[in-house]
Amino acid sequence: MVTFAVAAALATIYDVVLAVATDASATETMLMCLSSAVAVLGPTVAYVVLAHAMLRTDSARRHFPSPASAPVST
Repeated sequence: MVTFAVAAALATIYDVVLAVATDASATETMLMCLSSAVAVLGPTVAYVVLAHAMLRTDSARRHFPSPASAPVST
């Protein structure tokens, strides 16, 4: 959730700067800010889900090692 908030804030700041530079109206600026927040939502959610899955997989590997990685006794 924090990741999305930071990404949306950065996208909104970029949009406001762009709107001021191009003399956009208040309505156009609000629509740009809303669309940029929606545009960063998908990739941010995908990143968070993937990072969480990677952490869980790594944790499971440490707690339950594969029998193939066990020391070989001869």
